Amino acid sequence: MIAKIVQDNLCISCGSCISVCEDKAINLTENCGMYFPTVDKLRCRVCGACLKVCPSYSVDLKGLNVEIFGKTPNQYLIGNIISAYLGYSSDENIRFNASSGGLITALLTLALEEKIIDGALVTRMNNVDPLKPESFIAKSKEEIVSAMGSKYCPVPLNKVIKELVQRDGRFALVGLPCHIAGVRKLEKKIPELKEKIVFHLGLFCSHTANFNFTLFLLHLLNIDKGRILELRYRGRGWPGYLTVALKEGEEFTIPYKWYSKFHKLFFFTPIRCMLCPDPLSQLADLSFGDAWIREIMNKDTKGTSICISRTAKGEELLEMGVQKGKVILKKMTYNQVMEILPSMFRLRRIKVMENLLRKKIPFYNIDLPNPRILDYIVVIIYFFNNVLAKHKTTWPFIPSLSSLEQRLLHVLSAIIK
Repeated sequence: MIAKIVQDNLCISCGSCISVCEDKAINLTENCGMYFPTVDKLRCRVCGACLKVCPSYSVDLKGLNVEIFGKTPNQYLIGNIISAYLGYSSDENIRFNASSGGLITALLTLALEEKIIDGALVTRMNNVDPLKPESFIAKSKEEIVSAMGSKYCPVPLNKVIKELVQRDGRFALVGLPCHIAGVRKLEKKIPELKEKIVFHLGLFCSHTANFNFTLFLLHLLNIDKGRILELRYRGRGWPGYLTVALKEGEEFTIPYKWYSKFHKLFFFTPIRCMLCPDPLSQLADLSFGDAWIREIMNKDTKGTSICISRTAKGEELLEMGVQKGKVILKKMTYNQVMEILPSMFRLRRIKVMENLLRKKIPFYNIDLPNPRILDYIVVIIYFFNNVLAKHKTTWPFIPSLSSLEQRLLHVLSAIIK
């Protein structure tokens, strides 16, 4: 059943299907820079549970919003909101070394110290294979700090959910919008998860990248992956640096502002990301992201997070963080909230992709606006870049091509809203 999602090039490597499969018939296999589920046909009973929890098959945004928050949002691009904040960790070390302010790390350690949770499902880069992510249940401040920072690669976070089912206690988890959607669907299928997962902390996400993105960056640095001791995508201030530490002691850094252009142009992006209507993790209790706001960008070098609270328990955790001196928060103004509101182009883009792919797209249960001609131009550029990046022989052309496209898209972005 889940093989159909892979065949349609919609899999996002979230791992939800593994946690729901009672037959233990699904495994993840790395292929084409992604983790794809493979099914043991001798074990599989074709029960369909894997599709029911798959966020690449469907995400009933209307139904889930009503079930979680009691109402549908006025604007699906931002979701239900109680309050929106700018903030950062009061620990300067955490703030400086996180991707953007360290709010998540500060709040998770607070919840652990106050025994609100017994652990947190988070992701760090693997010590043995530093180019691969490792999702695990952190049970100490040190482990939570080890998972700090962005990971621009596939993360099968939800495969660890089956471990939460078997453990006693209460937990938080940190994931992308697709992870959170998968977890919310898993909770409908496995009711005891609702008692175990007390905080869903969602990350803002324009799109993720496959493993070839990292290999491409190493190619630009002329670094063999076998020499790498540690890799961090962000940190060392804001917006930060990609840091590659080698086994022989040498270290390389690339400014985020320089290497992120390849990411923003969708060179190494899973197709499912181009079909995503949820950039701000609207199904989370708390949603977090970089403060890409002019006022902050002009003066901040340490890191500031945006946080959207969507549930009462999320708001209470933020209030406790302020009271305990763990975080610094300031409510966002209306104009600041409007500045982070994603463009309707994101929803129109889904329609463009549907027309280009001529395949069934995920069911979201929301009305998608009709695209414009300019939407087609931009999406075709993104789609072309995605295809181009699949072939290593074309990688040397990407830097110069990206510079040209940046100038073109800068003009088009002023027109497309």
